[in-house]
Amino acid sequence: MKRDYIFFLSLGFLLLSAESALGQTASVYGISIDGIYALIVWFGIRVPMPEGLTPVLLLGIMAEGLTALHPGLYIGAYALAYLMVRYVVRHLLYTSMLHRILLVLFVSMNGTVIILAGGGHAELVWPWGVMQTVLNGCCAPFFLLFFNWLYDTIISQDEYSDTGTSNAHFRHKGNS
Repeated sequence: MKRDYIFFLSLGFLLLSAESALGQTASVYGISIDGIYALIVWFGIRVPMPEGLTPVLLLGIMAEGLTALHPGLYIGAYALAYLMVRYVVRHLLYTSMLHRILLVLFVSMNGTVIILAGGGHAELVWPWGVMQTVLNGCCAPFFLLFFNWLYDTIISQDEYSDTGTSNAHFRHKGNS
């Protein structure tokens, strides 16, 4: 379980740093590719409620350090996104890729409204916030597949790491 937290927080930090560093250079009219909500959906599907909320709150605190908006907006938006994902996942037997994309759209729209309205720019929700949400939904399959691949690659390397030693001493030597 701790590997999930470290993976989530590390990847979240990398996404936040990349989005902050690229800033306006990688955006068109303030709309840019944002993988944070896809990461929250991916994490929310994997990690159950009580223990999964703490890393999401920590990710919100990290995001707060990179913004000049009112304190608590990102923490609240990310926590609400995680809680919504957990609520939906609890009532579904299976979360297909379509469900995950719809979850990204839903939590992205809620988070965008919270951040824009809380920052005093509620008039930007339509059309710019909606376009940001649609872009997040279109990019969601790629992010979700990438997160699964990266997680499987890193965890499988951790669990089955090669020590670099030869296994020759375990081979059957036969009757000498």
